[in-house]
Amino acid sequence: MGIRDFNLLARSAGTRYAAATAIVAGALALRLMVLPVEQRVAYLTFYPAIVLAYYLCGSGPGRWATLLGAGAGLYIFTPPHWSLLVTRAGLLAALSFVVSSLLIGLVIRAQQSTALRLRHTLQDLRDALGKLETSEAQLSAIVRDQRDLVLRFGVDGEMLFANDAARDRFALGDCDPGDLGWETVVHPPDLRIVRRALAQLHPRRPAAQVELRLRNPGEGHRWYDLQLQGLFDGGPRPAEVQVSARDVDERKRLERRLAAAGEELEDLYESAPCGYFSLDDIGRFIRMNRQTCTLLGCTLDQALGKLGPADFATPEGRAVFEQRFAQMRAGEAPRPYDLDIVSLDGTLRHLHVRTSVVSDEEGLFVRTRSMMLDLTELQRARASLQDLVREQHAMLNSELLGMVKLREGRAVWVNASAERMFGYAPGELLGQSPRLLHPAGVDYDALEARAFGLLAEHGTFRTQLRMQRKDGELLWIDLNGAMLSRERGESLWMMLDVSALKEREQQATELAHRDSLTGLPNRLELQHRLDEALAWHARAGLGLALCFVDLDGFKGVNDRHGHQAGDLVLVRTAQRLQQAVRAHDIVARLSGDEFVFVLTRLESRRDAEPVISRVLPLLSQAVDLGESRQAQVSGSVGVALFPEHGADAESLLLRADAAMYEAKRAGRSQVRFAGEDASLAAG
Repeated sequence: MGIRDFNLLARSAGTRYAAATAIVAGALALRLMVLPVEQRVAYLTFYPAIVLAYYLCGSGPGRWATLLGAGAGLYIFTPPHWSLLVTRAGLLAALSFVVSSLLIGLVIRAQQSTALRLRHTLQDLRDALGKLETSEAQLSAIVRDQRDLVLRFGVDGEMLFANDAARDRFALGDCDPGDLGWETVVHPPDLRIVRRALAQLHPRRPAAQVELRLRNPGEGHRWYDLQLQGLFDGGPRPAEVQVSARDVDERKRLERRLAAAGEELEDLYESAPCGYFSLDDIGRFIRMNRQTCTLLGCTLDQALGKLGPADFATPEGRAVFEQRFAQMRAGEAPRPYDLDIVSLDGTLRHLHVRTSVVSDEEGLFVRTRSMMLDLTELQRARASLQDLVREQHAMLNSELLGMVKLREGRAVWVNASAERMFGYAPGELLGQSPRLLHPAGVDYDALEARAFGLLAEHGTFRTQLRMQRKDGELLWIDLNGAMLSRERGESLWMMLDVSALKEREQQATELAHRDSLTGLPNRLELQHRLDEALAWHARAGLGLALCFVDLDGFKGVNDRHGHQAGDLVLVRTAQRLQQAVRAHDIVARLSGDEFVFVLTRLESRRDAEPVISRVLPLLSQAVDLGESRQAQVSGSVGVALFPEHGADAESLLLRADAAMYEAKRAGRSQVRFAGEDASLAAG
């Protein structure tokens, strides 16, 4: 008797739900008898119960059994035991059980649906065969005196004779058959079958039988069973061939339907997402599907008749399998069991096996049929959840990240890092409002409304802002909030002290826009300031002079006195240029010994000349290097005017650079305006 004989799907809903409840109760009782409550295998016996409930009672009772099993596991076997207090680990284990149970239900429902369709198909085929047999009996009674198709062909394939039934079948009418041949009656693709059968006829074997398609004028073709009888006149080849043909088209159609049904069943078996296999009376594989081969890492040739589950099991798993197999052979009811195996490619897997026994008419053991589910990923998921719990515990107690849990705007939990970050004693922040951590003068109400508004809408909030320690010191804090429960008004706030990072960012910004030696704006900052100045002067209708300075004789200072002396000359040059210009003018160092100063707010060119005239004498003054050493350089200056010589920074720089080279060629320590020959010599 198989498990299908206990199927309750045809019973009432009350009966099926009661049966599902009884199955879960049995699994609970078995679990309590097998292991202590404190063991961490809360759902050990519930998985088989879920499979039975789905298989025997249907989807609704199966889901009911899933809920009962999940509730029992949470209440009894998940710490704290015999309590409705739900922990995160227990809830995750219950959710894992519910999800895997629902997946099992989907697989079983798909299998039952497919099996039902196959049973209907097979019943239809049996009905059709019965009708066919009845029809054949009736036709035989009506046309028992009628003859099969009878044809006779000559040695060259010409038709010599066709009886009335054949003439009617092939619409030959009263025509002379001698003008016709095999091609007249045989479906063209099957002519090769005729030729092969004719070639095999010889005096010692004068008959042959083939099945092929004959033409059916107006309806395509039909299948016939042909009996070929060779008539010999002493030679090796038949002088004539007599053919008797019987219509077997209906039988061929039924055979194709049966073959398709068998292929569908085989495909279901081979494509199932779980392993199916059968074992003989000594525990060797006699049948297995593709999924079983995949799980074991072997081929059919390697396993069938040679290996069994014991050959793949770990030592502990082998002991479990041998015990269960011996019990089944002794006549005990099979029970599900878990089995650890190592596949041929070295992969360790944790499998769940359910088995039924096939017996002969005398009740003796014949073979087993087993279903095998791979629970390896489930075990890994459980281990990952345990690791996640440990990681979360470590994160909550991070030394760097301060955390505060708020409920209705008050701190209900604060980790030690947050207390140290803001200089408060343990427990001192509990019950306090976050307003305590913000400097005076901050519009805390507006900040709170914005933060909690975004939390309610998106679930998260992040910003960087100034916060205050207990001693009044200000900190830069990266603040990240997450909504935990809108109903309870709970949120979690994580705080990271980024004061040092902010300070480094400010220093980096300064370095990016300042020359590290002289402290003057560099080329990037000059470009930015010059663009702003040009835009302002264009609106105000005023002029601007861009003066490009290159030091004369600077290389000799480096060569004679070294680079430290050269650096000192560059610093003094920067100071002298700043001394020469006005407060609203710009001085920058481009690179090496190249400087630029920009004279702003000019009504005309004459406003620039006094400032430029002061620059050359200052640049020519000696620089005291210490130890009774001095260095002296001068400067060549090229000037480009806005808007006469260009309307943008790049054009003015190019024109001023070109004018500076003209000043150098004119004898150095000169000033040359763009596009002009006049120069101002050093005073």
